[in-house]
Amino acid sequence: MELCPANRRGMAAAKGKRVRDLSMQAIEQVAAAEQQAEKIVEDAKAEARKRLEEADQAAVQRREQARQQAKRQTQDLLAQAQAQSEEEGRAIRDETAEACEAIRRQAAGKMEEAVEFIMRRVVSGEWR
Repeated sequence: MELCPANRRGMAAAKGKRVRDLSMQAIEQVAAAEQQAEKIVEDAKAEARKRLEEADQAAVQRREQARQQAKRQTQDLLAQAQAQSEEEGRAIRDETAEACEAIRRQAAGKMEEAVEFIMRRVVSGEWR
C-alpha cells in the first residue's frame, strides 16, 4: 500500500516537526547546561575569593599574635636584664663599700704611726 503524495508530505512535515522539536530541546538543554556551567564557575570564583580573604585575615591575625608575643618576650627579657644588672650593681656597691671600709681601717691603724712619725720629725727638727 502506497501512500498518496499528500500523505507522504504530511508525514514528512510531521517528521520534520518532530526533528525540529528535538533539535530545539537539544539546543535548550545545551543552553541550560552552559548557564549551569557558568553559575558553577562564578560560584567557584566567589568561593575562591572568600577563601583568599579568610586566609588574608588569618595571616593578619597570626602576624599580630606573633608581634604581641615578641613584644611580651622582649619586655620579659628586658625585665630580666634589668633585675640582673641591679643585682650586679648591688654586688659591686657592696664590694666597693667593703673595700673602702678596709682602706679606712687600714688608714686609721696607720694614723697613730703617722702622727708619731710627724711628731718625731718636728721635735727633732728634721722637718726643715
